[in-house]
Amino acid sequence: DALREVRPETSAETPVEAPDRVALTPREQQCLRLLAEGWSNREIAVEMHYSTGSIKNLVRRIMDKTGVSDRTQAAVVAVKTGLI
Repeated sequence: DALREVRPETSAETPVEAPDRVALTPREQQCLRLLAEGWSNREIAVEMHYSTGSIKNLVRRIMDKTGVSDRTQAAVVAVKTGLI
């Protein structure tokens, strides 16, 4: 889609900059907190009473909102911004 924002790709060596403000829902915050603690999608799904597919979608939404490309970077942003 031509209207979608284009984000540069990042790698493990690329520093992750925390956005000033990220608006996450309470469920996204809970998921991000568990993700940052190292929980798997399956473990998060059981804890939150969601399907694994729903958690995958939730993690993708979190990554989109935080502007990162993987779970580790999302956890770093969560810590840097005080989301967790």
